[in-house]
Amino acid sequence: MFDLLQGLPVHALVVHVVVVLLPLSAVATAAVTAVPRWRRLLVRWVGIDAVMVVFSFVAKESGEKLQARLSQAVGHEVAHDHAEMGDLIPLVAVVALGTAGWTVAVGHSGADSVWRDEMASTSAPAGG
Repeated sequence: MFDLLQGLPVHALVVHVVVVLLPLSAVATAAVTAVPRWRRLLVRWVGIDAVMVVFSFVAKESGEKLQARLSQAVGHEVAHDHAEMGDLIPLVAVVALGTAGWTVAVGHSGADSVWRDEMASTSAPAGG
C-alpha cells in the first residue's frame, strides 16, 4: 500500500505535500495567533493541520518502504539519518494540530468572557 503507486514510489509523491504544507501551516498558525484580526482564518489551518497528520504518516510509512527497497538494491541501509528524523514528523504534526486547536479554544474562551454578557444585553439592529 505504501510502496508503489503506478510504478512510482509513494514516498516521492506524498513527501512534497508534507515538506511544503507542514511548515506553511506552522507559520500560518503562528501568524494568526499573533495578529488578532486573522484569527477567524485559524479554523481553516486546523483542517490543514489535520490533513498534515495523515500525510506525514503516509510519508513516514512510504519512506520506510522505499528505504527497504533501496537498501535491498545496494546491500546496505540507505538514508538512515533521514529516516530517524522523519520518524518524528507525525509527532510534530500532532503537536501542531493540538496547538492550533488549543489556540482556537483559548481565543473562543476569551471572546466569550468579554462579549457574551455584552451581546446578551443588546438587541440586533433593525434590518440586520
